[in-house]
Amino acid sequence: MLVNYNIALAEGESLPTESSVGGNVTDFLGTIKALGDGDEYVDSADPQGNPFEGQDVRKMVDTFISLKPHDTVNKLRHLNIGLDVIYGVEPGKKFPDDLPDQYHQAKKEIHSRIENLSDEK
Repeated sequence: MLVNYNIALAEGESLPTESSVGGNVTDFLGTIKALGDGDEYVDSADPQGNPFEGQDVRKMVDTFISLKPHDTVNKLRHLNIGLDVIYGVEPGKKFPDDLPDQYHQAKKEIHSRIENLSDEK
């Protein structure tokens, strides 16, 4: 849920006090994309700021899991799909040649976590 904080304040609504799963996915993907582009991700809607700022890919996945630890496998699957979407990777089509290392690292880490968590069940 994107919140226009100025409108919310003007209308007397309270601001969110914690992140949402959708916000965590957006921040994760935005941070990965920014790292790959050599930029800084500054668009976090999390009231406490971007929880992935300054982290390497492995730590980002750890943080993602720790933020909302229930239903982790499904959330990681959605994150995996989102990663493909932001980089234009489509099933059954030629893999883009110019994907950054962060994309490959994130895919590897997410797949590893999904396998490990699925094996635990």
